[in-house]
Amino acid sequence: MNAKLEKANVFDFLRLFAAFSVLIQHSVGHLGVNFLWLQPGGSIWFYDGVPLFFVLSGMLVYYSYERHVKDSKPLKFYVTNRFLRVAPAIYTYAIITTIVLLIIGVISLKTLITVKFLAWFSGNFLLTPIAYPNIFKSFGTGVVNGSLWTIPQEFSFYLFVPIIFMIERKFGFKKMFIFLIAISILGIVLLQALNTTLGESNMITFLYIHSFLPYMIYFSMGIFWLKCWSKVKSNGFMALLSILVYFGIRNLTVLDHVLGPYLKLLWIIPLSYSVIWFGYNGPSILHKMVKKTGDLSFGVYIWHMVIINLFMYYNVTKTLAGWPSTLIHVLVIISTFVLAALSWRFIERPVLKFKPYTSRAGMEDESKRTENLIVANEYIN
Repeated sequence: MNAKLEKANVFDFLRLFAAFSVLIQHSVGHLGVNFLWLQPGGSIWFYDGVPLFFVLSGMLVYYSYERHVKDSKPLKFYVTNRFLRVAPAIYTYAIITTIVLLIIGVISLKTLITVKFLAWFSGNFLLTPIAYPNIFKSFGTGVVNGSLWTIPQEFSFYLFVPIIFMIERKFGFKKMFIFLIAISILGIVLLQALNTTLGESNMITFLYIHSFLPYMIYFSMGIFWLKCWSKVKSNGFMALLSILVYFGIRNLTVLDHVLGPYLKLLWIIPLSYSVIWFGYNGPSILHKMVKKTGDLSFGVYIWHMVIINLFMYYNVTKTLAGWPSTLIHVLVIISTFVLAALSWRFIERPVLKFKPYTSRAGMEDESKRTENLIVANEYIN
């Protein structure tokens, strides 16, 4: 068990930063106007929000499962907890978005009984929101919320965690991590093989892309740092150097041409190191800020593309053509954060009281809650 994770940290802020990064990338890319120095098609802004989410999930969810086993709780408690953290917010999004689409005229009442709509709607309730029917083609990008492609990856990883833990318990951490690296490499190789032989549009390829396997390296690095952080040299200079190495690798197109999809095996190492260092050592004001506002990261991730699509549907960029372009994105940001706050206040936080078990350490001592990992990351995503 990682004792250092029992103390206050800023991993919850990092999740929010990751969601914000995804928001900015999508807002700039789809609305086609600059945000500060970031231009459409540019990559100077941090643009690996999703891998960052996966690294943090690998670290925090594996930690949560370790505590779950330590406290001798049944597996169904772990599954229920993970379900309650994800599903209610997704279900609410599907229902409210349907109502909005009806009101603005993108779909009609007759659409609700079509196979295409039912496939989209039921996909959200099955936590596989990856159906993109053309009934939404007039709504912004034509895809209601393409960001949710990561939900099945996350949830499938949640279900794989008990297997990883069992391997570690039986064979030790080193062999378990070798297994994870092998799975990571195999996952990329298989993806390339499917793309080459079947094509990206093939159903088998499509389903495989939406599993955790092609992205296992990200989750693996989170687990690695959870287990090994206390054994490596960690300081601010190393973190800064790591982030510079990360940006260097990501922007060297020659490496991308040579290594292609395998390049992620390299740049995720310095990125994950710098992120975990900041999680442990970031200023406490960030911890206090997110603790006060609530965990808005999941809400921001869910709702930002709905807002962007609404902006596109009503051609807000053209309407506000005389405005500074950054202010248009500020409107997207404010709208998204308002919805995220409502989601947290009225959906996500209330439903968590139905969790059959909390993996918080030290729950018996109220005074120690603020020094607990799960207080710092109040409800792990």
